[in-house]
Amino acid sequence: MASDNPNPNPNPNPKIIVVVGATGHQGSSVVRTFLALRPHWHVRALTRDPTSAASQRLSAQGAEVIQADLDSSSPSSSSPLEAAFAGAHAVFLNTDFWAPYRTALAAGSTQAAASLAGFETEMRHARHAVAAAAKAASSTLERLVYSALAPLRSASGGKYTHSYHWDSKAAAAAWIASPASGLADRASCIYIGAYSTNPLVIPQKMKKETKSREEEEEEEEEEEEEEEEEEEYKYVMRLPAGRGMRTPVLDIAASTGPFVRCLVEDEPANTNLLAYDEYLDVDGLMQAWTEAVRDTSPSSEQQQEHLQPQFVQMDIHEMNRTIGLPLEVLEAPPFIEEFGYMGGVSGGSGGNNFVEPHQLAHRPDARAFADTLKSHGREYLLGSQLPTAATI
Repeated sequence: MASDNPNPNPNPNPKIIVVVGATGHQGSSVVRTFLALRPHWHVRALTRDPTSAASQRLSAQGAEVIQADLDSSSPSSSSPLEAAFAGAHAVFLNTDFWAPYRTALAAGSTQAAASLAGFETEMRHARHAVAAAAKAASSTLERLVYSALAPLRSASGGKYTHSYHWDSKAAAAAWIASPASGLADRASCIYIGAYSTNPLVIPQKMKKETKSREEEEEEEEEEEEEEEEEEEYKYVMRLPAGRGMRTPVLDIAASTGPFVRCLVEDEPANTNLLAYDEYLDVDGLMQAWTEAVRDTSPSSEQQQEHLQPQFVQMDIHEMNRTIGLPLEVLEAPPFIEEFGYMGGVSGGSGGNNFVEPHQLAHRPDARAFADTLKSHGREYLLGSQLPTAATI
């Protein structure tokens, strides 16, 4: 007689992975990936708020949801943070710069003070999580994977000094790789490419300039009415970098977890992985967007002509003044253009600074950027606008 149990012979001793920041974009992808590997893996999802809707969804899917306070100083053997790492075989650690940054801005801090708050919080959280893991799982832990970014300040020789959300992750990665962390021999880093939802890598909706009266009088009344409706907006990609800027892009929800699995199960410790689905220049990014918003119905041909995006390279300080995006965000594109997305990343196994997806033992399936954009929905893409400092 067939058993109703989908796992008639469950693994009595599954390995444990602890996911720090489990309800975030990266963490939730890692949770889903390792939940799919049951019964070989048991997933502990660490979160600030286990009662949140996102936490409850992870619990319903089979994750063990645990509240974690990464601000806890000097973890003791009885601390909840240390208990969360007890017996772990793997850890995925993603620290959060943006929450303390936004909190500081909302409290009236300057941009510089808010960035510094984000930097200090991210470093503190990384140190506390690693210290707890090193103490509670010293005999079981096989791999810790940290989500890192390149060091803009040092790699640029001090040219780019405002992008603390890159530099804080770079500083945390450097500390984890040092003997002081206690886990340097079991640590690897994943460098996540640009999120497919990042508004800087897709064209933005902008109002068209108003036509002069002479131009309007030259047009037929019917055409004029039609164009008022169809050409009210244009789509522009504005960047403080040139068309030659190349950036890796990633479907954050679908691809992060599989790449982390590679670092946990397949690759040696001290591997720096640049994770991406595609590596595109500006024209490639715009072409993917154009494909994603294409309406294939016969009546849409004329409308589609108005959806051809334009590229505008802006001075970084002009873009800061006119749009409101902080230098915290705007320094990344010119850095990437000049030094590369992985500029300044050092270390790695076998003397290699980093590996790319095609060098992995088992490369996960890649998704075309255009297909990822399509999954966001045409309405979302056609309505996308750049954020401000307060809404990043």
